[in-house]
Amino acid sequence: MTIIPTYTGFDEGTGRVLFGLSDSDFNKVTQGYGCPTCLEDFGGVYHAKCYVCGHQRDVSADVVETPRYWLPDPSDPDYHA
Repeated sequence: MTIIPTYTGFDEGTGRVLFGLSDSDFNKVTQGYGCPTCLEDFGGVYHAKCYVCGHQRDVSADVVETPRYWLPDPSDPDYHA
């Protein structure tokens, strides 16, 4: 399965191919459910490395820090560590 771009261009400065994608396809790629290099659609499965072209995602960029308001408050009497 391949993601079909709405636009394809070439960046002469970097030598990379540029793709314009629909909102849903763009979200697939940015969330790891599609490859930004060859536009393979992973069918709803996250892949850190593309099985078609070998593109490796920066997995550390996919992990975000827990917001402070999600963390328990140790001063809360109901808090149990």
